[in-house]
Amino acid sequence: MNQRGATLIEVLAVIGMVTILMGIGVGALSAGRTRTEFSKDAEKVADLVKETQSMARTSVQGLHWGIECSGAALTQVGFTNAGIRDSEQPVALPDTMSCTLSTATVTFAKLTGMPDTDAQLHLTRGSAQATISIAHPGTVILSL
Repeated sequence: MNQRGATLIEVLAVIGMVTILMGIGVGALSAGRTRTEFSKDAEKVADLVKETQSMARTSVQGLHWGIECSGAALTQVGFTNAGIRDSEQPVALPDTMSCTLSTATVTFAKLTGMPDTDAQLHLTRGSAQATISIAHPGTVILSL
């Protein structure tokens, strides 16, 4: 007698394989989404550094402007010509992102936007990392 069709064991084996493959696919998709979100958040931070540099170039409030970073906050700091802190604008970093700066402060010169020193701003979220390089003659480069 010829039997057509699949046995219950064969059907269960196929369902098991499909479930495993779907689990792998969903995990990979989730990891890709996390990397994409981190990249977008790192770009926002780089834009914030460029905004601070622009504030110095346009001499907002007649100040030199710089950045400081500690943990989950980046601070835009305004300095007088004598180097005295005059204004602070703390900015919370995107969700669960932390930062470290290779120097205490990077100050951009009023009118030119030139940084007083070359520096690296390191961003992390879990295992994801990015670096924003600030260098003469005022370049701000994001590396993922």
